[in-house]
Amino acid sequence: MTDTTDNAGPGAAARFIHWTMAALILGLYVLGLAMDELARGAPRDFAMLLHQSFGLVLVALLAVRLAVRPAAARAGTRIERLAARAAHAALYALMAAVPLAGIATQWARGRALDFFGLVTLPSPMGGDRALAKLFGGIHETGATAILVVAAIHAAAALWHHFVRRDDVLRAMLPRRLVPR
Repeated sequence: MTDTTDNAGPGAAARFIHWTMAALILGLYVLGLAMDELARGAPRDFAMLLHQSFGLVLVALLAVRLAVRPAAARAGTRIERLAARAAHAALYALMAAVPLAGIATQWARGRALDFFGLVTLPSPMGGDRALAKLFGGIHETGATAILVVAAIHAAAALWHHFVRRDDVLRAMLPRRLVPR
């Protein structure tokens, strides 16, 4: 299914999901760093609940995003189109792998996965410190990789806007922010 309002770019739903996912990724990264600084107990447990829950929201939005994708970009050179596809593929892969590694980390610790205190998914395995450390490392490294790839993605959008002077960036901005 393609979500476009016209040939100018993605529709409102795709733009909303894009920016919501960007905010979630940044927020989850900051929350993950903050959790490391919190003492064990209620504050850290609450931060973990939020981190897990919003991570699961991100997974759900990713599934919707993959189902409601805008048409592929036709602007730019062949190399630019290939680079854009590769960057998007890397972002999608990381957005799937990082939460899955986080879930695996939690379960390898023998802990349940909690969604806003509404749904609890018990761990299907007992505690395995070595496995938890492995998955935790993948989770943390992948989270940093998402930010790196997203920064390259944003830099490319700015390059299109300020150097190429095309509408690539404008196509992803909410319509009310785009000057007529």
